[in-house]
Amino acid sequence: MGTDAIREAMRQMVDSGARLKLEQREIRQVDDIALVSNNAILTGIGPEPVVSTTTEILRRQPDGGWVHAVDDPFFS
Repeated sequence: MGTDAIREAMRQMVDSGARLKLEQREIRQVDDIALVSNNAILTGIGPEPVVSTTTEILRRQPDGGWVHAVDDPFFS
């Protein structure tokens, strides 16, 4: 799935009324790599909220911004 397809899927979820709440659990950074974990609650896509623990690995870019190298929204 490419960037445009992911963006479109996320747009459709938001347009349908879905909402995502993230509660930061942990950030561990070593140089230009960061491991991030959140508690996530997704509502508005079914009768019950979807609750998970996310895990993401980010890489710092030359401009100082961060980009996801690995994103696992349903680690738990």
